[in-house]
Amino acid sequence: MKYDENKRITMWYKIHHLLSKRFKKSQIARLPRVHRSSVIRYCKMSESELLSRLSSGGNRPEKQGKYESYVKETLCKHPGLSAAQVGDWIKEYGPSMPSESNKTIYNVVCKVRKKYDIPKVTPSKRIYEKLPDTPYGQEAQVDFGEAWMRKENGISIKIYFFTHEPAFQFWQGKPRKIIYDQDKIFTHREDLGDYILTKAFHTFVKEQNFQPVFCRKADPESKGKIENVVKYEKKNFFYGRTFTT
Repeated sequence: MKYDENKRITMWYKIHHLLSKRFKKSQIARLPRVHRSSVIRYCKMSESELLSRLSSGGNRPEKQGKYESYVKETLCKHPGLSAAQVGDWIKEYGPSMPSESNKTIYNVVCKVRKKYDIPKVTPSKRIYEKLPDTPYGQEAQVDFGEAWMRKENGISIKIYFFTHEPAFQFWQGKPRKIIYDQDKIFTHREDLGDYILTKAFHTFVKEQNFQPVFCRKADPESKGKIENVVKYEKKNFFYGRTFTT
C-alpha cells in the first residue's frame, strides 16, 4: 500500500474514532495535522466508500476524464488561464461537469499541462519601441522626481526635484513643445481631447510661449527619456549621498 493511501486510511479512522467519542467537527478540525476540509469529507464517507476510492486510485477516472477533455480544450485556446480561472469557467460554462474541489481542479490542470505540453503563457505586456528622434529644439520632456536622503545627523529627509527653467537657462533656449504628465498641477480636466489648464500654468504657458503636450503617467512611449533621467537620479546619483542643502 502506498504511503499516501495509508495516511488517508489512518486519517479516516482517526476522525471517525473521535466522532464516536462525541467530538464535534469543529473540535476535530482544531487538532494538529487535521485539516477542516478533511474532516468534512471523511465524515460524509463510509468505510466502504473510502476503500473503493483507494482501490480505484482515488482519482475517480470517470469524472477525471470529463475534466481532462474540457481542461485540455480550454487551455489550448487560452494557455494563459490559471487553475482558479479554469475552475470558474467550469462553474460558469460547464454546469454539467461534476463538482470538484479547487485542489482537484488544480491537480487536473497541472496534469493536462504536463501531459499535452501546454505551458502557461503569461499575458503579453505592451511592447515599447523607441520613437524617432525629433529635430533639435522641437520637443522637451518634463517629469517629477522624489527620493529619500539622509542628513549628517542621520535623519532621513524626502526631497523633490523638478528641473524646468534651469534646464532652459543651461541650453540657452526653449523648445517649441514640452511634454508633461496629466497632473492636477497642470490641468483641471480633459474635455473631448482638450485639456483645461490650471490658472497658474495657463499664465506660465502664455508668458513662455510654448505648446504643452500631455500624456499618461509613466508612459515610456511618450517621455521615456526623462523618466530614465529621473530613474538615474533616484537610483544612482542620490544613492549614498548625504543631504546638505
